[in-house]
Amino acid sequence: MKKIIVAALAAIFIALPSLVSAGYSGDDIMLMTRLEVSKDNSTWVNYLAEENSGDQILTVLPGDTVYLRLKTWNTGDSDAYNVSYTGDFTNPQYLSSSDMFTSGAGAKNDLDGDETYYYSMTSYSSTTGAAIFTLDGVVGSSTVDTNYQSGGITATVSSDTPDQTIMLVTVRITDIAGRGFTWRDLLFPRAHADDSATTQARILVSIPTTAAPVVPTLPVTGPDPIQLIMSPVMRLCQ
Repeated sequence: MKKIIVAALAAIFIALPSLVSAGYSGDDIMLMTRLEVSKDNSTWVNYLAEENSGDQILTVLPGDTVYLRLKTWNTGDSDAYNVSYTGDFTNPQYLSSSDMFTSGAGAKNDLDGDETYYYSMTSYSSTTGAAIFTLDGVVGSSTVDTNYQSGGITATVSSDTPDQTIMLVTVRITDIAGRGFTWRDLLFPRAHADDSATTQARILVSIPTTAAPVVPTLPVTGPDPIQLIMSPVMRLCQ
């Protein structure tokens, strides 16, 4: 009987590393993220998120303005503070991103408008597309629709962007203040990719092909030139 119990416990601990938990957690905190993109600042699409991934791609033209919106919420019981993120842009040379979490009129660092917690850009490299930014905090028991924190970026697609260029924007939570080691970390270890609260938006530049104009064939009018030439010859032969 003792051997059976030991074997069962061993099987459980072997299986535990394969368990995953969406979001970034610790000390009764569970942070979730959702990055969305839009052309009109109204209709939003998402490519990847911890919950309800949209698997959608935004198709744009060179010169279009695009809007990126990040939502963070906390399904845990405790409030979270000083949330750290990394961001990665592929093909950053084709996406100007100067308006990143800016404050003031039309503030991008507080799209939810609660004037409580704000996003702040720490650094961004337009060469590598690597970004580091933070969020002051997000209350517990919040959802994607209530008490979430939202910040945004407005960018322009370069006019010289080649057709079929893909720009993938990836955001990950890397740390939160006060995250400690708990018994849940021992009993229920999480896969790093899910634990880092990863979300993505995908942008595709698609330039329509301009077809060559079709020249219509005009109907033939008037007498046939061949008949005009042959008529005198035919009359001589009669």
